[in-house]
Amino acid sequence: MTDLGTLDSVDLREVWQNEAADFTPWLAKNLDSLGDALQMEIDSEDVDTEVSVGKYSADILCRDSSDNSRIVIENQFGSTNHDHLGKLLTYASGLDSDPPLRSVIWISETFNDEHRSTLDWLNRISHDEIRFFGVTIELLKIEGSKPAPRFNIVVSPNDWTKTVRASSSGEVSDLKQQYQQFWIALNEHLASAATRLKPRSPQPRSYFKFPIGKSGFALCCILSQQKKKLHVVLEIKGENPDYHFNLLKQQKSAIEEKVGSPLNWRKTKGRACQISLIKSGNPTNKSDRENQIKWMAQTLNKFDTAFRDRVQNLTTESSQ
Repeated sequence: MTDLGTLDSVDLREVWQNEAADFTPWLAKNLDSLGDALQMEIDSEDVDTEVSVGKYSADILCRDSSDNSRIVIENQFGSTNHDHLGKLLTYASGLDSDPPLRSVIWISETFNDEHRSTLDWLNRISHDEIRFFGVTIELLKIEGSKPAPRFNIVVSPNDWTKTVRASSSGEVSDLKQQYQQFWIALNEHLASAATRLKPRSPQPRSYFKFPIGKSGFALCCILSQQKKKLHVVLEIKGENPDYHFNLLKQQKSAIEEKVGSPLNWRKTKGRACQISLIKSGNPTNKSDRENQIKWMAQTLNKFDTAFRDRVQNLTTESSQ
């Protein structure tokens, strides 16, 4: 008989003592996980926290990279309440400018029935361009393992469940199918080349990540049909991304010489930092795909050569 472990719940406060000071910064650096749960393409490069809206501050403001629209996120510990509902509506109205706000996400440990009903009602009466989501967050572990977060959708627009199911069954949008075909082609190119980068499972989304041998760091490929750009990025997360970013920037000249091109060094406070190389090009232009794949594979290998040993040798001190 198969021996199975026991799945246990972990109190959020054991990991994040304070919602504003601990959980919001963590969420801002881990929006990929939320995007996976919602089947949304959240742009991890364009994220702001504590965004002023009148006398209030929205927890997180980010973008949907599939259409460049805005996403506002309100998060809280405990159960949903009227105070956070009011703030959510204030942020939705105050941030609906250029580019437009299309997605409003409320994250909590639990949702009261009346607040589920309110979000359902807002989805019914709102025009198709505005979407309201209710999401719960929980931490789970198996017999002493590290706790792992899980997002659960409890409220979504009427057609969203069908969209997620279609995506899960392979019936994805044409744009996402083209993204997936791009990653399949990149995988094939890498498999036939001399590289330390191992092929990954291609998903129908705008980004594709490769580990680089150290927790909190990854090489990330990003396709932007909206901006007509292709990105290769060293993504720096972890507990203190600014510190590790600064250590790498001390080697800027040597790194850029190794890559063979000036790089974009983007530092943020308390969120992921990025070091990137960007190429103009429409990732849905199939006639140019071979050139784009070749550029991305070559750039990935250059990044891997320039950064892997440096990243693995970084100190783990949080400050100096």
